Amino acid sequence: MLFIVKGFCHVVYRESRSVSELLKHCTRQQRSTIDYFLHIHMLPTTTGLSIRTTRFKPIQVVPWNVKDNVYVMQNENISNNATSYKDWSRTIFVSPLHGKMSAFSLSTIMSNVFGTVLMAQINTDKYGYPTGTGTVLFCDSHSYMRAVAAGAIDIKCDCFHKLLDIDPFLRENEPCAFCPLVADLFCRNFHCLRSYCKQCWVNRHGSKPLADHQPATRRQQPLPHI
Repeated sequence: MLFIVKGFCHVVYRESRSVSELLKHCTRQQRSTIDYFLHIHMLPTTTGLSIRTTRFKPIQVVPWNVKDNVYVMQNENISNNATSYKDWSRTIFVSPLHGKMSAFSLSTIMSNVFGTVLMAQINTDKYGYPTGTGTVLFCDSHSYMRAVAAGAIDIKCDCFHKLLDIDPFLRENEPCAFCPLVADLFCRNFHCLRSYCKQCWVNRHGSKPLADHQPATRRQQPLPHI
């Protein structure tokens, strides 16, 4: 099955061994990671001298291990209770992720910059392939607030250079912090860090000094699979 989008496609095989067979036919380039390239035979082209030439186009193949979708930090001082992994008040939403970034890599980066991460997850489609977004659950509120306040992080490495947007994770039907209505907005300012419905936002941010606060809105943030 093929999904063709803007110069790249996703290939989903019926069996995992087909991926291994594909990689056997690829050439390898060793950098900080191994890059795979499959040389595709292109149709002959006619030059101005009416001579047909054959070309081989290298196409990069990026295999994905579904085990890289989720990383949970193992620490005897942290409770393994499942409820501890559903604290949305310490969870951020990040995008756009590079296709080679695993949950472990995402966790390591966020831990080094903002503070200890309890769990990181790469969001995937129904076939388990990354969609370019992810969620990160921090161990404490201070690390979470640092990440939300930053709003973005610039990642440079041998494989890629990406500017990741950081947003608070807003559940669908997230309740407003001040009334029973559903929250549409979130204030990422340190003095607030709460969810608001539109009316409560106007009521509480209509005058100084809160009038300068900028709201974050809920984007396409799939609920993490716990």
